[in-house]
Amino acid sequence: MKPTVLSIIFLFFISSHIVCAETIHEIGPRTVVDTRNIPSNPNPIIVVGNAMRLDTRNAPSNPLELIGPRFVVDTRNNILKFTLSQNKTFENKPKNSVLGIFEVSGMTPIRYELLPRGQTNDHQFFSVTTGGILTNKEVLDFEKRSVYEITVKAVGHTQSYATDFLLYILDDKTEDSDGDGYTDEEEIAAGTDPFDPNSKPGGSYVLTIDHTTILENLPVDTKIGKVSVDGVTQVVQYSEVKGLNKGEIRIDENGTLFTSIILQNNQTPEVKIRIRAEFQDKSLRKQILEKTFVIEVLKMSPPPPPPPPPPPMNDWKERWEKEKKELVNINNRIEDQNATLGKLEDQIIGVQDQIEGVGKENIRLDTEISKTEAELKQVLARIAELGVKYTDAQKHSEKIILQKSNAEKEVVRLSQEYDHLDKKVKEKREEANTLVAKLKVPFLKGWHYTADKGWLWTDLDYYPIVYSNAEDTWIHYDQGTSDPWHYYNYSTQEWFEWE
Repeated sequence: MKPTVLSIIFLFFISSHIVCAETIHEIGPRTVVDTRNIPSNPNPIIVVGNAMRLDTRNAPSNPLELIGPRFVVDTRNNILKFTLSQNKTFENKPKNSVLGIFEVSGMTPIRYELLPRGQTNDHQFFSVTTGGILTNKEVLDFEKRSVYEITVKAVGHTQSYATDFLLYILDDKTEDSDGDGYTDEEEIAAGTDPFDPNSKPGGSYVLTIDHTTILENLPVDTKIGKVSVDGVTQVVQYSEVKGLNKGEIRIDENGTLFTSIILQNNQTPEVKIRIRAEFQDKSLRKQILEKTFVIEVLKMSPPPPPPPPPPPMNDWKERWEKEKKELVNINNRIEDQNATLGKLEDQIIGVQDQIEGVGKENIRLDTEISKTEAELKQVLARIAELGVKYTDAQKHSEKIILQKSNAEKEVVRLSQEYDHLDKKVKEKREEANTLVAKLKVPFLKGWHYTADKGWLWTDLDYYPIVYSNAEDTWIHYDQGTSDPWHYYNYSTQEWFEWE
C-alpha cells in the first residue's frame, strides 16, 4: 500500500531523531546520509541536504519518494543509462570537430551541461551542445596527453542525471612528427626515428617536389610540378603507388605531375598521391624510395592586374611596332633554343660514336682473349718444359680480362650519360613546344580596350587566361575559335561567345 503525504511527513519527524549527526557527510556541494547503521524501519524518511528521501532498502519495488515539494518514484530497479556514442578519437582533429553524442535511456533530456570536476580543468578543452553533441575547443595531441576526464549533466523536465566520462586520444600514425616529409608510420616501418628530422628512410636520398599547389578550374593535363630525388644524377624511374589518389592527378615516368580532371577547391581542397622512385646508387645497387605528397587546390583568385592605362590615343602604330619587335625577340629566342638543341644532338651523336668505338674495342678484346686462351692451352700441354712462359701468358690473359671489365663499365657509364642528355633534350623540346603553342594565336599583352567589351588584360605567363575589367573576373579563351570567340567564365563556370 503506497504511503500518504501525512504518513510520509510523520515518518520524516520520526527519522529525524533516528539519523545522528555522524551519519551525514559533506561531499562537494551535496549532503549524503550514511544509512548503513540506521534501523530498518519500514520506509523511514532520511534527510539528504534540503531533500527528504525514503530509505527503500527494505521497501517494496517503486515506492514513492518525497524530494522537496515533489513525489518521485524510486527507479533503482530501472537504472538510467547515460552513454557516449564513442569515447575514443584520433589526435590532431580541427577545433569544433564532433567527438561523440551523449544519450540517456529512460528519460528525455531537455539539455546537456558540461560541469567542472574537482581540481581538474579538463572541461575547458571541450564543449557540449544542448542536444548532447561533444566537440573539442582545442587541437588534442596524443604526445602531450592521451586521457581526459569530464563530467556531463543531463537535465530533464523532472529530474537530472550526471556522470563522469573518460575520453581516450589515439595516436595518428599518419602525422609527420619531425617534419622530414615521412609519416611516423613510414619511419617506424623503415626502422628510423619518427622524432628525428635527420633520421629518415632512404638514408641521404630525399624525394622532393618543386610545387605542392595548383589553382582550381585549370584544364585537364595542366602541369602541377616535378618530383626529383636529391643527390641522384642517374636515371630515376617514377611511378604511382595505388591507394591514395582517386584519379584526380597522374605522374609520368619522368616524375612530372599532371591533372587528370578539372579540380575545384570546394569539392577537392587537397589531393594525396604516393610516389615510388627506383634508381641505382653510385655502387650500382638498386634503391627504392616512397613518399606521400599532398597537393593543395587553391581558389582561383590571382592578384588583380595593374591599373588600366589612360584612354587609347593614336599611338596604336607605335604599340604595334613594339609588339612586333617583342615577337621578333621571341622568335630569336626560339632559334637560339633550336641551336642549343642542335648542339645537344651533336653531343649525343658523339657519345653514340664513342659507344660504338667501345663496342668495337670490346669485340677486338674478345678476339684477343680467344687467341690468348688458345695459346694458353698450348702452354698447358707443354707446362712441364715451359712453366715460365705459361706464367707470363696467364698474367697477360688476366690483364686483357681486366681491360674488358673496364671497357664494359665505360659502356654502362656512357649509356647513362646518353640517357641523361636525351632526357634534357626532351625537356627542352617540351619547353619549346609549350612556347610555340602559346604563339600559335597572336595576342597583345597588357591592357587593351574595345568599345563593346571594355578593358581587357593578359600576359605571356597568363595567356590564354584574360582578365575582364568590366566583368571583374578571369575568363579563359578557347584558342583557335573566332567569330564567334569562345570564352569560359571562372566566376559563373559557364562558356559564352563574343562576336
